[in-house]
Amino acid sequence: MKFFVALLACSFLMLFSMVGVNAVENNTTDGTVINDINVLEEENNPLQSSDTDSTSSDTEDQTDTTTYQASAEDPPINSVSIEEVEAASVFLSGYVASHNTLPETIQVGSYTLTMAQFLKVLLYTTLQLDQGNHNPIKISAVNNASNPSDINVSGNILKSEYLRNAINILYFMKDYGRAPNYWLTSLGNLRYEAIVLSYAKIIDFHEYYNRLPNYIKISRYDFNNYNNVHGIWIQSASVYTLEVSELIKMDITDVFVICKRTGSNIYSTILPILLNKLQGTSIRVHAWIICFHDDSGFIDPSNETYQQDLINYISLLMNNYNIDGVHLDYVRYPGDAYNHNGTEVITNFVEDVYNRVKSINNGLAVSAALMPEKESNAYYYGQDYGLLAPYLDFMVPMIYKYEYTPTTAWIASTTQYIVGQAGDTPVIAGLQTYNDDYEPILPAELRNDINVAVANGSCGFALFRYGLIHEDFTY
Repeated sequence: MKFFVALLACSFLMLFSMVGVNAVENNTTDGTVINDINVLEEENNPLQSSDTDSTSSDTEDQTDTTTYQASAEDPPINSVSIEEVEAASVFLSGYVASHNTLPETIQVGSYTLTMAQFLKVLLYTTLQLDQGNHNPIKISAVNNASNPSDINVSGNILKSEYLRNAINILYFMKDYGRAPNYWLTSLGNLRYEAIVLSYAKIIDFHEYYNRLPNYIKISRYDFNNYNNVHGIWIQSASVYTLEVSELIKMDITDVFVICKRTGSNIYSTILPILLNKLQGTSIRVHAWIICFHDDSGFIDPSNETYQQDLINYISLLMNNYNIDGVHLDYVRYPGDAYNHNGTEVITNFVEDVYNRVKSINNGLAVSAALMPEKESNAYYYGQDYGLLAPYLDFMVPMIYKYEYTPTTAWIASTTQYIVGQAGDTPVIAGLQTYNDDYEPILPAELRNDINVAVANGSCGFALFRYGLIHEDFTY
């Protein structure tokens, strides 16, 4: 009872204090990186202050958690030790780094907990450790978040703020019986999954350094996954007239925009316009790069000087623009790969791109538009689906039925074959949105093509292209 009275008093004090924290500490070695996603819609939450515009400085000493007290009695039934929570936190951090998602449950000591239960344990653990209290943590029931949704943010959250948030999230759980869909922070709304990961990272840091971090660094990338992509290719000239409402109507999650180095509509003009238009949405942007082809025709893929120049250009884009990845096109031979040891050349190039991009940020995606000619692909183009798969976060075979065989049976068999070659790498069927006369196909036909591809293993779809899609198409 003393604990909840004290906690309630502290919580009400916090309601009238600043939630927005914009100051960050200079000592970057004291932080822990939290990879994160946030939400689009606000949640009715009376426990959070609406003051998110403050620019006042804040330090970890300004948050008063000294009223937080835990019982010093014998360990409660159904409890876990601090050491068990630390071990589970280390596991969770590694799991997310490898899988870009949270597990359904987690083992903490001898107990299997849901993510919401584990979050509750993490919050209590964080507050106890702040007071030097190593008593066991009680396990109790709480439901998962009802409807998490997200946009992307990055930045730092100071210790004072994450301690304050821990208190208020516990009260939200007490009042609503579930974890929040998101939580208001000085950076924006942190999605439920990101909250879990952030407090796991805090405890992971404590396990290693025997203290809480002075701040946490939020990064938007590591919850990226490509298991349900609704993509669209956009030519650079179309960016000027792009209507974001059309993308939302089609439920688009990812756009591939051509990024040219020379000529009109070059990357330095197009990317800022597109990123500004998509600000505040959850739509991811991938730089669409034409690799071994230009206005004069095909370029020798084995030209190492050209390869290095292209990889350096990709690095420039990844380092200087707030985008989500690179999308390789024309990463192939024109049809004579069998004369040039082509499979090795193409695979090695994609591997080099992958390694360079991941060295910049492991959360950036590498994808490629691939030819759809199944068994013949490696022989003619140097594109071996199985060999390329380890170096692609997802692959997009261009299953354009009006370029090959205009039947859904062909879409089905081609998708199924490539999925079978790709291992664990998601396959996103690239689908043609227009017929031989460059007329947009009817919405019902396009939806049927999508459904056939998905039924045969495609993890969503990519539409070719914006500007040639029927105005009534929705998905």
